[in-house]
Amino acid sequence: AQGAYLFPYDLLVSASFEHRSGEPWARQVLFRGGTTIPSITLRVEPIGARRLANLELMNMRVQKSVRLRSGQKLELRANIYNLLNANTVMNVNKRSGPTFLTSQPSATSPAIMEPRIFEVSAAFTF
Repeated sequence: AQGAYLFPYDLLVSASFEHRSGEPWARQVLFRGGTTIPSITLRVEPIGARRLANLELMNMRVQKSVRLRSGQKLELRANIYNLLNANTVMNVNKRSGPTFLTSQPSATSPAIMEPRIFEVSAAFTF
């Protein structure tokens, strides 16, 4: 869901909220000792037997536009990412063993959602 409102004096406030269902997954076990296949990792539960936590992310922007002479414009922006400062676990170790269910980064995402981040920027249009 997204929304924006333009207040008087060119003050813009916008927000976005994203909800994603947790990823379904299944426990895995590493088997070793075969002669033809010395080691293999297999799922021992059906996919969907377990789920990661739902992901809920809210971002917000406040922007002020200032009109200058001869069509020039200055925009000052402040963005807040992860406004609610959620610390959702995004990936866990799925293989049985001493580190089972510990948070673990993947190639595409961190192990835990990034913390709240503030960003300030400006744009000049001429």
